[in-house]
Amino acid sequence: MKKKSRLYFLTIVLVVMLVGCNTVSKSSKDKSAQANQNETIENVLKKVSDRQSNQKSFSTALDTKVEITSTNQKNKGASSDNQVKATIDKEADRIYFKQTSEKKENQSDKGTTFEGEVYFVDDEIYSRLLSEQNWQKMNGQEAILAKSKITFLLYMGEYVKQLENPKNSFEMEYKDNQYVLTLKKPSDDFIRFLGDYVNNQLEVGELYTFESSSMRFKNDLKFFVTVDSSTFDIKNITLKTTVNGKVDNITEETIEISSRASYSDFDKTEAIEVPQEAKSK
Repeated sequence: MKKKSRLYFLTIVLVVMLVGCNTVSKSSKDKSAQANQNETIENVLKKVSDRQSNQKSFSTALDTKVEITSTNQKNKGASSDNQVKATIDKEADRIYFKQTSEKKENQSDKGTTFEGEVYFVDDEIYSRLLSEQNWQKMNGQEAILAKSKITFLLYMGEYVKQLENPKNSFEMEYKDNQYVLTLKKPSDDFIRFLGDYVNNQLEVGELYTFESSSMRFKNDLKFFVTVDSSTFDIKNITLKTTVNGKVDNITEETIEISSRASYSDFDKTEAIEVPQEAKSK
């Protein structure tokens, strides 16, 4: 009888402990959720900036679709769909990515598809088409310029600088443990930044670029940033817009562009090493 009483007592103690633990946990979660909801846009952006400056590495997936309407029949209906999966080691200043690109020169073109992989290491670039075994090596000023364009597209640092610009107007919503920032009114600096971003996207997709001076964004600009409320890592950046401009100051073009970048594996990526067969070519 004593054993039964003791077991019964222990059971009650365990139940009380478990209920107590659950209550504390739920209370703690409620307080945390409330604190997250009370964050201001300024505080969130400050924490995003601090976190971004301390990141050592991350992975990203970038998917960009471009459609072109042209007054030139030769270019009418041109389009591209670029998908990039990349690993960025900021500490070692190295980048590796695989790219799948589908491109049409005009509306009657059946299109071409290619897949490739690229290593950016120091001031050298190693690249190849996946359908071939031959590696190409690039260095010097040409490699530095190519790396700067890719860095501009894949790193989130430039975005963070623009997010912090007080001349830009954002709205923020807290949802599913994330902050969603929506651009309401862009500054002139932000428009110039997006112009450079669009041109870089077109060049990577091997489509021609606008004259920067003629580029005009229409009023359908949509720009969203999703931030993890626990770590303040940027999780997604989404851009949708229509741009008008002239190529070679002659041909009037309209480009519809939609781009989504997803970020993950913060400070958990493996070291980026160029394959020996690439170095030996």
